Amino acid sequence: MERREDMSIAIYTQYMENYGAEEGANYWKFKWGDKYIVEGTDDRPANAVALVTNHIAKYNNDTNYAIEYVSKWIHTDAEDDASSNIESTTLQYTPYFADWQNIIVPV
Repeated sequence: MERREDMSIAIYTQYMENYGAEEGANYWKFKWGDKYIVEGTDDRPANAVALVTNHIAKYNNDTNYAIEYVSKWIHTDAEDDASSNIESTTLQYTPYFADWQNIIVPV
């Protein structure tokens, strides 16, 4: 696939907290989510999703209490006006991750 500098993909995440973790129970609640813009991608959304998953895994330290995961993705040129105005974090696409082994995928 060819890489295009002008192509970008919006990745949306969902954050959840476990309010029962202190008691050893599961009482998960949906909280907020984030939006990431991955710039300079090729035409494979899975590559952009992998980049964001790698990025958020750095902050998913204790998955008994809270997790963040990718919930959807869309090419930025296909976003509606409301979605395009949401505050976002921009990441530059890279095909390799130095800390790939640290990815945590929720089950």
